[in-house]
Amino acid sequence: MAGHVTVSHAFALNPNPEPEVARILDVLAEAGVALTTVAPAKGALPQALIRARRMALGLGEDGQRDYWSPYGDGDLLRRTWQLAFTNGFRADADIEGCFDIASRGGAQVMAGARPDGSALVDDSRFGLAVGAPADFMLVDADTVTSAIMDCPRDRAVFKVGRLIASGGELAGWPRLS
Repeated sequence: MAGHVTVSHAFALNPNPEPEVARILDVLAEAGVALTTVAPAKGALPQALIRARRMALGLGEDGQRDYWSPYGDGDLLRRTWQLAFTNGFRADADIEGCFDIASRGGAQVMAGARPDGSALVDDSRFGLAVGAPADFMLVDADTVTSAIMDCPRDRAVFKVGRLIASGGELAGWPRLS
């Protein structure tokens, strides 16, 4: 099942001593298990330990304004801000790491195991590389960090190089009044 199992949330990792968390992550990494987080206020995943093990880690949102949590509206850029905020990140590199989890990390989790056994983090399909699919979002921001901190509403979203949404509207669909 390596590459086909994802543990969602894993809140129970957080309160444990770091050596125990590291041991558990070693077992999960060896088994090819991926992790996902929703950027909770309590129970944050240890991103540095996960990154050191080259594990796939994605960001998601399994509830929008529901009984479990009222904090969610389906906007992954805002969820990325929440991931940085709940971890107390201040440095650009840490905040950009949250963006990587929200973008490439989620794609890696969904992709599963590589037939050739290569690490998910080495797959050029999940970044800006020659030959990678042209799936991206354009926002008016000076840096990745400023895009996350400012979370501009006006965005252009492209899938396989084709504009699919702009200015909050789906491309090719009439504007709803």
